[in-house]
Amino acid sequence: VIDLVSAISTTVVFFMVPVICYVKLYGWRRIPRYELVLCALLVAIGGVACVWGLIDAIKSLRTAVKNGHG
Repeated sequence: VIDLVSAISTTVVFFMVPVICYVKLYGWRRIPRYELVLCALLVAIGGVACVWGLIDAIKSLRTAVKNGHG
């Protein structure tokens, strides 16, 4: 269960929150287009990492429950 929480929280905290705060602080119109593209890319990478971590955590949880450790 901790794997599930950490998969979501770490990717959100390290990839998404800084980008969202940066865009909110400076505004969409004041940030150059190439930086907005990079911000979107970072959020997308964070989303993929989050999904990948969730899949791995669910597989580990299933294995632990199947083996009687959960």
